Amino acid sequence: MTILDYTSYDQVRAVLGVSSDEVTDAELALPVWEMTLNEKFSDISSLIATNYATIAALSSGSRTPVQVKFFETVKLYATYLIAQDLLVALPMFGFQSITDGKASQQRFDRWEDIKTGIEKNVNVLKGKVRLTLAALDASYSAPAAVSRVFMASTGLAVDPVTNS
Repeated sequence: MTILDYTSYDQVRAVLGVSSDEVTDAELALPVWEMTLNEKFSDISSLIATNYATIAALSSGSRTPVQVKFFETVKLYATYLIAQDLLVALPMFGFQSITDGKASQQRFDRWEDIKTGIEKNVNVLKGKVRLTLAALDASYSAPAAVSRVFMASTGLAVDPVTNS
């Protein structure tokens, strides 16, 4: 499956806040993005791609609510995954200013804010993909949440009464 099966080029550009002059369709059509999606999906489960393809083959009116939720969550996750990988080169292709001879436009230098927002969304969506996949496919079990307590107790090095 290509990235167009999961998202559109315009959606990826919208997440990044760039135009088609900065990130072209030809750049987003490169096979590296399909490989990236496959790799990131397989990090969670190989069931993502197969369940997505099965649901995509159904007409939208015949999908169950769980299938719709999974389908839409995977589409959004794919969009943010590609945007996250493009962030590495964002300062290189995102124009600081654009002029056409008369008019000019200056862009804020807010790449770090964009990066933080995209990374947070990727983490949230990854959890949602896991949960919806667990609800959709009984053969998948989402990993249990691990909570760690970072606290320890130590004895006193000095006796407070005798000061020794």
